[in-house]
Amino acid sequence: MPALIGGELPVAMATSTSAAAATAAANVAVHRVVAAVLLLLAVGLTPRPAAATPITLTRDGQVIERRPPSTRTSASTSASASASTDPAVAAAEARSLLTASRREGDPRFAGRALALLAA
Repeated sequence: MPALIGGELPVAMATSTSAAAATAAANVAVHRVVAAVLLLLAVGLTPRPAAATPITLTRDGQVIERRPPSTRTSASTSASASASTDPAVAAAEARSLLTASRREGDPRFAGRALALLAA
């Protein structure tokens, strides 16, 4: 360790300490700039959802969506095929439609169940 002269560091030691501090401060600044550039690149390269555009039908036979065969169950057609006059049968059919509505996530089955019970 260098000897203190009059309670102060020698000039060479004081210069190297301040130079090291300046270098450390410059390194921190460079790291901040690099981090900011990387953040901007990450935000800029992040995929964004496409803007939704309405579908315009060009012909009568155009298909917009194909449903999986599991949605075309007998429960989906039971309400429109024949409405039962027996309340117990109608309640069972409505229960089946509500189960299909919950399973498929399709509110139309619940609407059919309500229509079946209203009849």
